[in-house]
Amino acid sequence: GSSVMIGGTKHFFETGLTYKYLFDSPDGPFFSINAGYRRQGLDGFLFKIYPMVYFGNHLEDNTCYVFPWLGISVGYSF
Repeated sequence: GSSVMIGGTKHFFETGLTYKYLFDSPDGPFFSINAGYRRQGLDGFLFKIYPMVYFGNHLEDNTCYVFPWLGISVGYSF
């Protein structure tokens, strides 16, 4: 996937798009869209919170699905 960050030296708005295809899976390819807040300062502390929406297709019965999700990341960046 890819993402774009807009903001200053520590606080950012981040948005992105991801495409995935899982081999040997009953689900076909799917993609997700996310947009949220990212805090990444020079001290290395990283915090992200972002709502996501997954869009996909079940190959077995050819039905589409939409799946909302909330992501939270906490860590250290170099």
